[in-house]
Amino acid sequence: EFFAGGNLADLEPDPLFGGFFANLGDLTDPNNPFLQPLTPGEFQSISATDRTNADSSNSAINLTVNGDLFELPAGWISMAGILEWGTQEYDIQLDPRLINGDFWGITGTGGGGSRDRYAIGSEFLVPIHEMLTATAAIRYDKYDDITEVDDAVTYGLGLEFRPMRELLVRGRFATSFRAPDMHFVFADPSGFFAVLPDYYLCAKDLGIDEDSPGGLASCIDPVRGPLGTSSVQGARAGNPFLKEEEGESFTLGFVWEITDGLSLTADYYSIKLDNIVVDKNIDTLLRDERACLLGGQYTVTPGTSCDVVIGNITRNPVDGGINSQTLVSVLTGPFNQAVQETHGIDTSIKYALNTARMGLWTFDLAYTYVFDQKSAALPGDPVVSYQDDGTQDLKDRGRASVSWVYKDFGTTLFMNYLGESLTNDSLSSSTLVYVDPQYYFNLTMVYNITDQFNVSFIGNNIFNNEPPQTTGEDYPYFNVFNYDPYGTEWFIELGYTF
Repeated sequence: EFFAGGNLADLEPDPLFGGFFANLGDLTDPNNPFLQPLTPGEFQSISATDRTNADSSNSAINLTVNGDLFELPAGWISMAGILEWGTQEYDIQLDPRLINGDFWGITGTGGGGSRDRYAIGSEFLVPIHEMLTATAAIRYDKYDDITEVDDAVTYGLGLEFRPMRELLVRGRFATSFRAPDMHFVFADPSGFFAVLPDYYLCAKDLGIDEDSPGGLASCIDPVRGPLGTSSVQGARAGNPFLKEEEGESFTLGFVWEITDGLSLTADYYSIKLDNIVVDKNIDTLLRDERACLLGGQYTVTPGTSCDVVIGNITRNPVDGGINSQTLVSVLTGPFNQAVQETHGIDTSIKYALNTARMGLWTFDLAYTYVFDQKSAALPGDPVVSYQDDGTQDLKDRGRASVSWVYKDFGTTLFMNYLGESLTNDSLSSSTLVYVDPQYYFNLTMVYNITDQFNVSFIGNNIFNNEPPQTTGEDYPYFNVFNYDPYGTEWFIELGYTF
């Protein structure tokens, strides 16, 4: 949102980013000065190199011991133990020009800190019967840093039942403990830029919301121009008061060797995490601001403090101008979410065929399906499903591979399947649409020239499949957390073993 001199009467609405821009003249005229290339000197005068420095270290000492303790009628009791000490530290020194805002549209995240960690644990395998085996594990962790994290004891219990040689039934229950990532704790205040919806202003001044015809794209004020979405500077900082993440998991499944070389595996899993560390959702923050200020048909997320929400959002003063009450900045940061739950099923089938003349063939197929995902933001909030709320989390995924090894040559064709997901059909609409599944194929070929020397030929995404694009995303118009932007890649590697 800018203009390069001139009168306010020359300003025109910008339909894409909101706000206004200068009348740049006829952009089809090749002599228009705005279309002329910059000279090297002009480019140097408006550009610079970011000189940010970062260092990190992670040191650890592990002592392990394992062996058999004593024999029972069904077999030996085995034990493994571990003793750990570790220390971590990092430091990010931002270029001062980033902090001062000298680079237009770019910010950075500084920070630094250290922590020490101590742990001791042991695991036991106990043969109860020739068909039944139990496992038990216990571990103690202690953290020494500025957070609320102190220490925790976690454990796991498992049973394996083998009624026949070809079938194994197994189940396990375990607890977990995880300290927050260091940059969630020690990050300095920093900024970012995002295109954000102005739910409050559109509803208050124009009576338009995401469910109106045309969505927030129709939110255009005659004086201030488009208000539906605008480029806003956000701010984020670490939270030294974070607590540890705790969890429980349960799995139950089987392994079945159907015939020689053919096996089937299936496992049901259920995971519950408490105090999981996540960043405050900006979209939810802006929706809660609308509900806090307007009430009526708009409701606040359960457990939300309106004072905190309004205090985290900065707007221009009400002055009747082109920027009257428009968004200036939004403050966000990590916090301990109350609960997150997920459950689903993992399956796989493998077949190996060893031939005398044609080498070893291996076929592998695996598939994961997520039944549901639930969460609650704050203690006391209801735990509700978000599986179909447009979070873009994949509902299922799979992989398949075919491998062939013959003498000194080996090759694998690998397929990665990313299932469908839900997303908004545009930046200004609450209508959800399905994103198509995606397939990627990789190819690897290896030839052992000698016992020590080999050459590999590797191809990634060999059919150049592109990520599914949606109108509900900013550039690059696909979910960067689910898909990567790389097309076909080819590599040749030479390996030598000493």
